[in-house]
Amino acid sequence: MFSNTAESLNYSFLLLVHMVCADRQIHSKELKYLAVLEQQWEIKQDTVEEKDKIITKNENCLSLNYVADRVPSSEQRKVMEQMLIMAGIDGFFAPSELEMVKQVAQIWHRYLDDKGLEKLKKQTEKSVSAFFKDKSNNKQKKL
Repeated sequence: MFSNTAESLNYSFLLLVHMVCADRQIHSKELKYLAVLEQQWEIKQDTVEEKDKIITKNENCLSLNYVADRVPSSEQRKVMEQMLIMAGIDGFFAPSELEMVKQVAQIWHRYLDDKGLEKLKKQTEKSVSAFFKDKSNNKQKKL
C-alpha cells in the first residue's frame, strides 16, 4: 500500500512515528496501532531502526520536515488520515498533534484551516472506534 523498498525508507510510516511523539507522551494504544501498521505495511529493518531513533529522540534521527517532504504525493492524503487516527487513538487530540497536522499540510502545500481540520477529525474518530472494536472482537473470539 505504501512505498517500502530495500533502497529507501518508508517515509509515510516514519511520519506516523513522528506523530506518536508529537505530544511528548507515547500512549500504549499509539504503539499498538503503529505495530499493526508496521506489520500490514511490511516495514523493512532500515525503517524500523529509524523509527527507534525517532521514538528515543536520538539526535541523529530524521526531522519531521525531512520525512514529510519525502512522502510521495500519491500517499499524502491517506497518510494525513493515518496521522489523525494516530493523534486521536488515545481518546484525545493534543494541540501539539493538531499543530503537527497543520505543519505537514503546509509542507505539502495544502491548505488546512481549523474548519477543515475539524472535519478530518470527525471522519477519523469513526476509524479509531472501528479499529478498537475490531481488536476487541478478535480477543473475544480467541477466548
